This record gives sequence, structure tokens and C-alpha cells, in this order.
Amino acid sequence: MAITKFDHIAIVVPNLDEALKHFRQIFDIDDDKLIYERDYKDTDTKTGNVEIMYFCLFPVGEVYFEIVEPASEGPVMKFLQRTGGGLHAADGRADPARLVRGRGGLAAGGHRHQSGRAQ
Repeated sequence: MAITKFDHIAIVVPNLDEALKHFRQIFDIDDDKLIYERDYKDTDTKTGNVEIMYFCLFPVGEVYFEIVEPASEGPVMKFLQRTGGGLHAADGRADPARLVRGRGGLAAGGHRHQSGRAQ
């Protein structure tokens, strides 16, 4: 399988504001396109558990870059505690003609890699 384009890349950090300050030195972030939210509530539809996060999202070329700081207990906080932070999710588009067939394969059109395991 070949990834043909990334749509979204997310990293988990211990401090959103410090990380955003750092990435402003690397990327030319357009404040008009920056989404910044504190106390975002992500509800797990299966369990009903709510995880609170601080995040920002901004385009870098054709890819959206997301920085996430967990603000409550939950899967993202566990990821931060286990790894110290880093790449959490990379959503990409795959060339359907090159998808591997058999053993269940992948759904045509997309692939998600999150927390060190394919989804």
C-alpha cells in the first residue's frame, strides 16, 4: 500500500502554548487559519467517557497539523504518560490500486495510524 497524501498529522505535547510557540518558529502559521480551542470535550461514543483536551489545528501546505495537550484522564493522557508525547495520528489517503488484498486488507481510500498501531 502506498500513501499518496497526508490529510492530517497530530502530535501530543505536555504544553500546547509552548509547542505552538516552537512551531511558529518552524512554520509560517496564518492566524486567520489557526483553530485554537481549550476545554474541547471528546466523547467516546462506545463508553460515553469524556476526555478534555486543548488543541490547535493549522494548515501546512495541503496538510493539517494538529497539536494536542490532554487536560484530563483518558487515552490521550495515557499516550502522553507512556511516550512523553510525539506523533499520535497520521491520516492519509492511499492509492486504491495498490492496496494489499487478502487478510481483510484495508478499506479503499484511507488509512489511519494512531498511537503506534494501524486503525
